[in-house]
Amino acid sequence: MGWYWGKIVGDNTSLFWGKIMNTRCDEQARAGVFSIDNSIFININQENIKMALMDYVFHNRRFIPTKFVFNISDKDNDIYINATITSVNIYHLPIGFFNYWRYLLKINGEIVYKGIKEELNNKTQIMELMRFR
Repeated sequence: MGWYWGKIVGDNTSLFWGKIMNTRCDEQARAGVFSIDNSIFININQENIKMALMDYVFHNRRFIPTKFVFNISDKDNDIYINATITSVNIYHLPIGFFNYWRYLLKINGEIVYKGIKEELNNKTQIMELMRFR
């Protein structure tokens, strides 16, 4: 059906994530790569990534989410992320048979790596949603 992907970038850490969907309600896979100071890269096991889609709007003949709650609890790598992601603006680009949305987001929460906490206070980020049907 499609996928979501985005990033959460702090001052010293970043997370690039993705979620592949079979249907709007059936997830196929999740992915995450965590980076520290752009020098260390850690693959996050998909079982440690939780993402709840919330607050839908009807946009270009489709229901799309506008709020997300994102959690990672990776005990093996000592990485914990709790973030609430809220859309500020959504751009729709029809591409042939595909529907593509680019989100401008505000992220609030925290990233903890090896006991060091980084606060995310209204950080501006992007996210994309691609649907094939």
